[in-house]
Amino acid sequence: MAKKEEQEALVTTRDGITLVVHSWKTEQPVCLLLCIQGLGGHGGYYDVLAEAPELAEVQVIAPDLRGHGRSQGRRGDIASFRLYLEDVDSTVAWARRHWPALPLILLGESMGASIAIHYLSSQLPHVREVSGLILISPVLSASITPRPSEVWRYLWLLLSAPTRPAMPITGREELGCRDASFNERLRNDPLFVRLVSVRFLNLLSLWLGAARRRAPALRLPLLLLRGSCDYIARERGTRAFLRRLASRDVEVVTFAGAYHSLLHDPATPALLEAMQSWLQRHLGGGPFPSAGEQQADNRPGQEAGFAPDRSSA
Repeated sequence: MAKKEEQEALVTTRDGITLVVHSWKTEQPVCLLLCIQGLGGHGGYYDVLAEAPELAEVQVIAPDLRGHGRSQGRRGDIASFRLYLEDVDSTVAWARRHWPALPLILLGESMGASIAIHYLSSQLPHVREVSGLILISPVLSASITPRPSEVWRYLWLLLSAPTRPAMPITGREELGCRDASFNERLRNDPLFVRLVSVRFLNLLSLWLGAARRRAPALRLPLLLLRGSCDYIARERGTRAFLRRLASRDVEVVTFAGAYHSLLHDPATPALLEAMQSWLQRHLGGGPFPSAGEQQADNRPGQEAGFAPDRSSA
């Protein structure tokens, strides 16, 4: 497969922030995959999906969220996580203008999973354009225990400078990823956000808990992909979210031995196959229903089941 050409566009949100949106030119795509990044990252990391042969017919789109990558916004601090939902909605609108007829699948990775969940349960103008949801290593409850020095630093900043980005979020790369080359890429990437504020961390903790409680509002087809050795995301939080889901179409795949960074792991080929299979099943069975159609088809109060967790060696 020929290498896809990466393109960048500038998209302005309703509150005036200019975002950089990455896309990889795809001939005759069958669907759109809009990716929401994890903590500190940016949209450029989704080249791994754009270049995957399994997803050759998928148009990958990935914004740099505000304050990340080369988008505008203060790095490492934010007044409200709901501002990220404006970034997603503006990118969905941009994608729809360029590909008006294709099914649009939202993908949230790590922290981006919570943003995707909140977005789909919001009333933003373009949320009903989304037809399906993929969550990769969703962090709905974090499992990292802070070191004593980090606790003291947190307390000092909480009292003295809660909005100053001074709390490191790097230094544990090997806990999240067993691909040494990607860990080196992260360490050398000048666009990666390495420091966040105490306010950011406090808002994030509240945001993750709220995302778990949004599960009853989600009725779209869902594919959830996770590693059995994910030391970043607490499994209990993911299970609590799954128990509350309203969707009738849920598939969970656990990759044995895989770490948090599933896009850069020995299990990545199996993950790509699982994504390809899920997309083919849904696209092959006719067009995805829109979010609005899903909400109309599932009346409040109906109990929805989900597919049992299956493991992939």
